[in-house]
Amino acid sequence: MLLIKQTQNLKQDRSNFMDNENHKNIWNNFTKFVLWGTVAIITVLVLMAIFLL
Repeated sequence: MLLIKQTQNLKQDRSNFMDNENHKNIWNNFTKFVLWGTVAIITVLVLMAIFLL
């Protein structure tokens, strides 16, 4: 019986751990990071092509 209660409490804690708004904010920040990281890498590659060739 105690194990069942602990399992139910753990499931409730997981659901309260990250709410939907927090998840959306993290996802938006991650996609911005990937976008600007890709732009930075392309810029470095273009500059290397110009100055090293």
